[in-house]
Amino acid sequence: MGSSAVALAVVLLPGLAAWWTGRRLIPLRDDPALPERLMARRTRLAQAAGICWAGQFFLPGGALWMLAPGLLGLLTGSFASRRALFDETWGLGPYLAWVLRLGIASVGFWTLLAAAPAIVEWAGGSWLAMDALTAVLLAWSLWFAAIFRATIRAQPLERSDLRPAFDEILARSRAKAPRLYRAGPRGGRWVSALALPSVHGSAVLMSDTMIELFDRDEIAAIFAHEVAHLEHFHRRRCVYMLVAQWLIVLVGAVAAPAAIHAFDSPLRGWIPGLWFFLVWLVLSMRLARHQAHEAESDRRAVELCGDGPALARALTKLHALARLPRRWPLEMERTASHPSLARRIQAIEAAAGLQPSALASPVAVASRVPGRFAILGPERIEWLDGVPPETPLDPATIREAAASARALRYGELISLRVATAGRRRSLALVAIERNGTTHSFPLREEDVGRVQAALDHVDARLTRGGRGSVHHGFIASALSACLVVITLFSAHVATLML
Repeated sequence: MGSSAVALAVVLLPGLAAWWTGRRLIPLRDDPALPERLMARRTRLAQAAGICWAGQFFLPGGALWMLAPGLLGLLTGSFASRRALFDETWGLGPYLAWVLRLGIASVGFWTLLAAAPAIVEWAGGSWLAMDALTAVLLAWSLWFAAIFRATIRAQPLERSDLRPAFDEILARSRAKAPRLYRAGPRGGRWVSALALPSVHGSAVLMSDTMIELFDRDEIAAIFAHEVAHLEHFHRRRCVYMLVAQWLIVLVGAVAAPAAIHAFDSPLRGWIPGLWFFLVWLVLSMRLARHQAHEAESDRRAVELCGDGPALARALTKLHALARLPRRWPLEMERTASHPSLARRIQAIEAAAGLQPSALASPVAVASRVPGRFAILGPERIEWLDGVPPETPLDPATIREAAASARALRYGELISLRVATAGRRRSLALVAIERNGTTHSFPLREEDVGRVQAALDHVDARLTRGGRGSVHHGFIASALSACLVVITLFSAHVATLML
């Protein structure tokens, strides 16, 4: 009992960290860098959860069932700060219930598929369990869209004022008219829109928050984006995807469990863990490749709705309501399912033939480090050193007083954003050149708002990095993950340390 208590305490540590760090963020709800702080916090919490939840397996008393209270603790610890920062009114019970329903609807099928060999093995390898699990997975794959809607309790969308705009978009589209639904938690904020392609007839689902807070043109632009997805996932493609999923189901629920009992080798004990890892690895790679499709859907949405500014406004409002940064770290953007808002607006303006807005006048800011200044101009950014601290915030005066200066055109940069840096999580303006060279400029808290406003005009002038601009540790990460999986089933804790 004592050993289990220690392992359980380790599993609950991320939830305690979520509560503690959330308390410190609540007073910063009006901070212009709050989205960046929230993203950095999510990354740290995910890393802490991964370490603690995997590490408990190597402690006496550690067990797989402890992951459930660990996840519950993390959600509970995050609830108070989420409710305050997102202006929500729901209680902890409805929040946990919504997260559970949304999780089952989104990744329930893939979780069950990844765990299929382990479930069959736990059931003694009986053919009855194998057949039942296979039938459930095949049916879930076939009726995925309907199960998704039923799980989150979606209701038909009935807005007569939206129908003319929707009909105009569908008249320009190659997709068949989808069924329309709305869903969302009562008292909570969920800002999203989803295309649900299916061989039985596709659907578009919009969140209640979006329906209530977006104007007619913005909702129509989002609808055009989802219709662009449905054009891509036409019926023939849906049939091919369904057949591929059924083949994967047969491998995971039949072939893999059969292999466990067919091979008389110590390696057969690794099959459930390796299959679990392989399914999620393939799914993550598939999501990363989905980013190009998202960008193409943005461009197609401009053609369908004929209103690029409305689509840009809608995406900007979506990110603001969801407390998401406009600019993402390159490492995250390269593997995310969607491009960052800055990249999306850049592509939308190009598709709509719009000229990006320019800075009306240069923005000069002083660093927390004495003697350092930066100037964000219409065409370039300048870093200046050796400036007397009492120098006024006038670009011409700063240039005259500087001992040294360096300037780069925005076209030479692949990233320019406000980010948290250092152990104290202070803010810095981080720039990355085409060749990967990074510049970090420590910011004063009072200057962050002006810098963020200036970057909104600068985003469209940045360039996209080529392959090799940023180091990708995919092979190293995959091999490390394989090592963790192997140690979970066979190795000594010293192997994990290695």
